[in-house]
Amino acid sequence: RLEMVKRTIGNLERNVASNFEGEKKLTPSYTYLVLDAWEEEFGTRPALLIGADSLLELHLWKNCKELVEKNHILTYPRNGYEITKEKLLSHWDEKLAEKLLSGVIPGEFFEISSTQIRKIMENSHCREHINKENLNESVLPEVAKLISQEHLYEI
Repeated sequence: RLEMVKRTIGNLERNVASNFEGEKKLTPSYTYLVLDAWEEEFGTRPALLIGADSLLELHLWKNCKELVEKNHILTYPRNGYEITKEKLLSHWDEKLAEKLLSGVIPGEFFEISSTQIRKIMENSHCREHINKENLNESVLPEVAKLISQEHLYEI
């Protein structure tokens, strides 16, 4: 995943792929622990970016209340995962539901997920004949090449 991120951001200004979590070797590696370690190391808390599907399951995460209280959580919308205050209130109190709702990023987005990539790979009849059109519509060519070469997302 780190290599895919590196290839995706390429030479974008002010963007750096970090292996902080891997370098810290936290065991277990819960998100709230990684963010605490980041703050300890750098003196600031990063925003946490998750997909809408993850937001709807965030109440199941380890120390979820602490995670939401201490961090700024941004949510990337995804088709099929409608985020409403009512849905959030089924698992969160009013204050935390409002906080989570305020982090939903408005606008139109590029629709991609690891689940989609796995489905593309699964529907390819053989590794040598991956439907490169479908894969290249979903990710950058450099990332598609890495996925193919390293046999990532195989079922």
